Amino acid sequence: MNAPSSVDRPAPVTVNRMVAERYRLIAEVGSGFHSRIYRAHDTVEDVDVAIKVEFHEYGDGSLANEHMIYQFLRGCAGTPQLLWYGVHSDVCTAMVIPLLGPSLHALNEAQGGLRLMTILGFALDCITILEGIHDRGVIHGDVSPKNILLARPLRNGSPTNGEIGGSNKLVIVDFGSSRKLEAIRPLPTYAPIGTFIFGSHNDGYYTPSPYDDLESLSYVVMFLLAGSLPWDDEIDLDRLRDMKLNLSPQAFKHTLPPCVFDIHEYAIKGTRERPNYQLMKEKVLHGMWIETLTSVAKFVRNSPSNGRSGLSSTSPLKKISPL
Repeated sequence: MNAPSSVDRPAPVTVNRMVAERYRLIAEVGSGFHSRIYRAHDTVEDVDVAIKVEFHEYGDGSLANEHMIYQFLRGCAGTPQLLWYGVHSDVCTAMVIPLLGPSLHALNEAQGGLRLMTILGFALDCITILEGIHDRGVIHGDVSPKNILLARPLRNGSPTNGEIGGSNKLVIVDFGSSRKLEAIRPLPTYAPIGTFIFGSHNDGYYTPSPYDDLESLSYVVMFLLAGSLPWDDEIDLDRLRDMKLNLSPQAFKHTLPPCVFDIHEYAIKGTRERPNYQLMKEKVLHGMWIETLTSVAKFVRNSPSNGRSGLSSTSPLKKISPL
């Protein structure tokens, strides 16, 4: 089984064009197989927003599904607020949400890689967001670095330490492939719905479940930590599935935190029971705690003033509690 080939992309909408007689398009900021995404200005509220446009000629109905899911998830933490949805000029359907920050993919590229603690902090936030989405009865189906964004735009285009992590929370977007659990019928096979590189081993084979989103999240974290995944160039879905099922730490050039593989192993062994989100959060927190201890110990060993502080390079660290 091979991944399907791409289709023709829709033509761009003219910049400066008005949508719904309110939103003026400023610039294209992204595109998918069936849609394009624009930065626009809300002339009523005088704020910038994001508009996703699906042309009827190229559309597959995913924007209508995304709109339905956003309505269903209204108020769910870590998901976008729906501002407007409708048909524009009988040519396309448009959906408006607040302007968000860069994706983790873009952030990772711009920074040349992110700090381990930052990535684990992102993982912690994503587990919480997915827990809320799943408890509403929705499976995202396409968790990837490009679909996880900072909740706020960067002030000057280039991120500062205060804008990465910390108070700038995450938002998961692109629910075009999402499904409501109550609408999923058990079938022997399912058409693949997510990004193949980050999709779960179940994608295209068995009935989707919340564990698939969590497995995809483990691949997102591995990608951010390692810069690539062992199957980046694999196009055969059967071989790709086998690689995901038999993934081991040795498949990566660099050592990754054990907590990432703990989440992966837990997800691929998913059952019909509700996932234990708290257990996975504790795994990540433990990984962050180990990294903190390692960093402190390294600092103490390399500090030229450790004698004055009462610590030597061979002194044990005592009475250190988790942050």
